[in-house]
Amino acid sequence: MAIYMAPQLETREVTLTGIGPSQWPLCNDGDQITYLPTKSLRFSDLGVYRVGVTTVCHRVIATRTDGGRSYLMKGDSRLNDDGWIAEEAIVGRVVRVNNRRIDRLAPRVFARSIGLLNYLGYRLDQVFFETWIGQIRGHLTTYPIFEKLFPFAVKPWLIVAPSTRRQFWNVLKDGFLGSRFNLWWHPPKDEGRRMRRHSGDYGHAYYYDELFTGGNAEVSSVCDAVGTAGFVLDIGGGSGRLAEKLVYGGSRVTLLDNSETMVNKAFERARRMPTRLKGRLGVVHGGVEQMVFDERFDTAISLNNAFEHLTSWFAVEQALGKVRLALKPGGRLYVDVHNIEHWHRLPFWGRWRWLDEGSRQLPEGPERLWSRTRLTGNRLTWDHAVGRREFTLCRTSLLWGTRSQWEAAILANDFRIEAVWGNWDRVSLDHPDARKLIFCCRKLVSRDGSQSYSI
Repeated sequence: MAIYMAPQLETREVTLTGIGPSQWPLCNDGDQITYLPTKSLRFSDLGVYRVGVTTVCHRVIATRTDGGRSYLMKGDSRLNDDGWIAEEAIVGRVVRVNNRRIDRLAPRVFARSIGLLNYLGYRLDQVFFETWIGQIRGHLTTYPIFEKLFPFAVKPWLIVAPSTRRQFWNVLKDGFLGSRFNLWWHPPKDEGRRMRRHSGDYGHAYYYDELFTGGNAEVSSVCDAVGTAGFVLDIGGGSGRLAEKLVYGGSRVTLLDNSETMVNKAFERARRMPTRLKGRLGVVHGGVEQMVFDERFDTAISLNNAFEHLTSWFAVEQALGKVRLALKPGGRLYVDVHNIEHWHRLPFWGRWRWLDEGSRQLPEGPERLWSRTRLTGNRLTWDHAVGRREFTLCRTSLLWGTRSQWEAAILANDFRIEAVWGNWDRVSLDHPDARKLIFCCRKLVSRDGSQSYSI
């Protein structure tokens, strides 16, 4: 349960308003929740902790002391736990709900029973994921409906919780009662038999825009974050979705992409522009590591992990060096890559098992989308299969790096990192939706700030 809290000194009991049903039936949306500031919690206590700017009220289902005291937190009517929360993030223990004492609403025996049920569900998840029993589960959950129903099998009380019961009935409806029987199909192991492969040159440009980008909402967020950017270099700009939006916002854009298919789509987009904007969007076919520009750009933007498509960290540093040469002194650079800490927390991540990601609307009609991932060293292979009975395979290989690795590559090319966001809505990295690492950088004028580097 997220909560809204008016700013005040936390030297005595604090009252806040609950948002959401994750603590149903004890706390509901809009309830007044009062907590006593403390860092010490016991098993089954309702604790309050902070994640960035968000304050959360959930139950303690386990504690540990190795490496510092921490608490495993979970909402009573949520499918998944919150993970281990450090003692430093704890702000208090709930003592009243709507001015009624918590021990009257939920006696200690009842609270401990709920805590034990939640902990049992947590342990069952671990057993089914991390032991040989997981192989049996893996066989069953090859079919998407079993994967979606499994959490309810180990936590059956969630079937009646308001935050999850609709999800349960939708799974049944789609899997058994609906007409979308393709939920039972999955890309076959013999991919050569029923899988069409796109060959080379990122040939799935058509699918890329329709399926794998953040859509118009993300492009609008990028433009809001960047503002009027002057002369812009759009690195790995693809079909020109972002470049077109920037041009309409008053910028002049040079789009750079290594895919001939993508570049052709960008040329088509440029030709369709109004006469008054002709010449404001230039398109260049080539890789960023081979480009040669003088100091002409005010801003360089890399949207949707363009740098991760390079083959090595040496190639990344070489490409960043080229970008630095292309920027004016004090020019801005935005580097967009995956936040691997976020992705590695997802179920089945890196296990090379097909996951059903639901339907996607394409111009020809709805298609099913599946994905799987495999990490080998610092390379991530990310497959997507699109189709119904016959699937089109889109395979991408990405350079998979930590935040410190990306920071080292950026700083080595004389950029200053001014901020790091979790996505283009500029959330912090501890936000649940921090799927990306977006480095907001500026080209250093000089080491003492007095003059430009010699080039």
